[in-house]
Amino acid sequence: MIEIFDDRIEISDPGGLPKGLSEKEFGKRAVRRNQLIASLLHRINFIENMGTGINKIKTFLKEADAAPPQFEFGDFYTIIFPRKGKKTETVVKTVVKTVVKILQAIKEEPKITRERLSELTGLSIRGVEWNLAKLKNEGKIKRIGPDKGGYWEIIDINLQKEND
Repeated sequence: MIEIFDDRIEISDPGGLPKGLSEKEFGKRAVRRNQLIASLLHRINFIENMGTGINKIKTFLKEADAAPPQFEFGDFYTIIFPRKGKKTETVVKTVVKTVVKILQAIKEEPKITRERLSELTGLSIRGVEWNLAKLKNEGKIKRIGPDKGGYWEIIDINLQKEND
């Protein structure tokens, strides 16, 4: 998923880091998700050496005098490209309002679906999933039970008080 904001560009991919790759090793060591496909693409010169992309991104951004990328890891792997001088108060307020809407909806209806959250926030289903994953990774919410039949719980006490 690619999202373009006034102050940043975010590219998110579900699944997080591949098994066997830690955050410390990220950008320093290559771990292929699918050995067969990676090998085939490399042999037909469709891709370069594995593990060179992150360093290339950092080098190109530095040469362009752009801000370095930021990386977030969790249920999704996200790379954030800050845009200099573009951060606006409006964007920040919109993001905060969206998170508040999600938390308020969860508080009112713990069994709320992603589809319903999408309707309430105006986000795509993937946008809702990204926000839920981020809130989970930040320790603000947790899922109790299975996807079907389970429910959300707000676990950050400060958030419960703010939304009362």
